[in-house]
Amino acid sequence: MGCSLADVGRLTLRIYAMLECPVRNTVCGNEVRMVHREDGRLSVRSVKLFAGMNPMGCGIPSNTC
Repeated sequence: MGCSLADVGRLTLRIYAMLECPVRNTVCGNEVRMVHREDGRLSVRSVKLFAGMNPMGCGIPSNTC
């Protein structure tokens, strides 16, 4: 992986990341893989799903935003 901040002990926080499937709001579990560093500084083990959002992003019907 090369030399990263985590590799040299300079990453001072833990990152719990999610990814988005290539096609939004689909299940793509067999197309992606989990990532976990042994030191616990980076974990990718979730897929982000978007629900109930309109283009304005307020989560309620668009005629009320």
